[in-house]
Parts: sequence; structure tokens; C-alpha cells
Amino acid sequence: MARADIKALPSLEVLRHLFVYDPETGVLRWRVKPHPSAQRIKPGDVAGTVGIKHGYLVVGISRVYYYVHRIIWKMQTGADPVDQIDHRDGGKLNNRWLNLRAADNGKNRWNTKLAKNNRSGVKGVTFEHGRAWLAQIGKDRAQIRLGRFKNFDDAVAARRDAEIRLHGEFARST
Repeated sequence: MARADIKALPSLEVLRHLFVYDPETGVLRWRVKPHPSAQRIKPGDVAGTVGIKHGYLVVGISRVYYYVHRIIWKMQTGADPVDQIDHRDGGKLNNRWLNLRAADNGKNRWNTKLAKNNRSGVKGVTFEHGRAWLAQIGKDRAQIRLGRFKNFDDAVAARRDAEIRLHGEFARST
């Protein structure tokens, strides 16, 4: 059952009438014009534009905008995504089928890229005021301290071990 706060997609029949998807390239194309008055869209054109708010591809259908990766999910599986769709490589525009997977919010956040303000180059590893390297990781809305280390490489190793143990396939260090 889909989350109540997630907009339902058009029917599978409507999506398959409007679009054709290439799972190898990740490109969604218009099969037909979405509306007779659509002057700029021709069959075969790539569907979607980069959305301003989040940077994912979006496409308008009957004046409602949907994320392209969610449309692809429904076209490939036959069902609306239950929650979120994660891009394995973190690339918001890479909609190849092998790059998409179902995720809840927590798992999707584990797979985020390194924050721009990160100075160590590794998620969850920071230097504490000239003392030591602190390694920590989040799990189930809790921050887990993995320890303080004199050596940066030891802190990184502790963080990576915890990622594999706690985040599994959704682990991402950088």
C-alpha cells in the first residue's frame, strides 16, 4: 500500500500509451503527443525536464508534474512505488533500470552524497578541536558514536565497517 502523502501516478495503461522507456539508457521518451495542443512535444522526444526544487527529471501529464523515476518504476513493475525510489549511484538524472531501487526515507538518506561542507572527505568522520578524529553514524534516528581515533585511517575504517554492518547495500562513504 502506497503512502498517503505520495501522489498516485496515472494508470499503467496511460503511462504505456504516453511513453516508451529504454532500461539500458534510462531514457523515457514520448510515444505520442500528450495532448493535441502540445506544440513543442513530438513522438520520440525525450520526456522530462530537470525540476528546480530537487534536481530530478519531472514530466507534466494533464497539468500535474511527476518524477520520471517514479513513472519508470510503475512502467517496469506495474505498480506505484510504495515509498521512495533511490538512485544507487546518487545520480539524480541516471534513470537506468539497474540504478533504481525501492527505499524508505532512512535508506534513501544513507545513500546521499557527501555534504559540500564536509572537510574530511568521508561521511561521519570529523576532527575534534585538535584532539582526535571522531567517527559516527546514524541509524534509526539515532547518532551512534563509533569512537575517537588518533589516526584518520582508523576512524575511516571504523565508519566503513559500521556502514556495511548497519546500512548494507545502501552504504555510501563519499
